[in-house]
Amino acid sequence: MSILEKAGLVDPLKVYDGLHISKGFLRDLAQSPDEVDPVHRKEIEGHFGFCDKCLKEKESYLPIGSSEDK
Repeated sequence: MSILEKAGLVDPLKVYDGLHISKGFLRDLAQSPDEVDPVHRKEIEGHFGFCDKCLKEKESYLPIGSSEDK
């Protein structure tokens, strides 16, 4: 765990795993979208615009019966 994570902040180095968004970050984004820093959210939403793999991975973590269109 990084110093930023211990402080309760998102570690930007852990957002990406190679060219894709890390699975842990995608899970956190899907389950608690309001807790994601707005700067990271904007960057990640842009990534979803061209990366179907990450978008599908995020959707796989959404709770059953939930919808992002709320």
